[in-house]
Amino acid sequence: MEGKRVDSKLMLFTLVLVLIALLLLNWLLGNKETVGVWDYDNITSASEIKYLGTKVTDRETYYTLESIISKYLDSYINVYDQDKIMYEDYYNYLVENYKKHLSKKEYIEIAKKFLNKFYINMNSDYESMDTNKILKDIYEFENGIYLCELKSNRNNEAGYIAVQVNKIDMTFNIVYIE
Repeated sequence: MEGKRVDSKLMLFTLVLVLIALLLLNWLLGNKETVGVWDYDNITSASEIKYLGTKVTDRETYYTLESIISKYLDSYINVYDQDKIMYEDYYNYLVENYKKHLSKKEYIEIAKKFLNKFYINMNSDYESMDTNKILKDIYEFENGIYLCELKSNRNNEAGYIAVQVNKIDMTFNIVYIE
């Protein structure tokens, strides 16, 4: 009778150990969740991952993304419009995984570096953003994510921004900026 009690205690102990191991493994794997190729810890350059997407030539998609990107680029210049969203506030529009990867301070640094590539300051009274025909290539990924390659017409600087577009309600989230 005592042998059965030891066996049941050993069985219970083993079951608890297995349960703890499974929970720990689930937690470790759950924290590494990424959205497809958007593993932010391993992305060194968007030019390396753009080939994993499908090149888009659809004009409707082009114009939709051009509108979104122009709006984001224009958010860098303060025109004293009460309803305008400034680029700092776009942190709230990052996808959750990117927001977990970047603090707001890091996002602002990356966004400034990106937006400065397309900033035009002729003199102290005139400033604008280079938004005319700036969208060069579009690559589509899963879940309505588009990686857009931008090239400045003024200084030939290139930049990448990936957005996830919800075409039903015409909203978007920022997936990546470089």
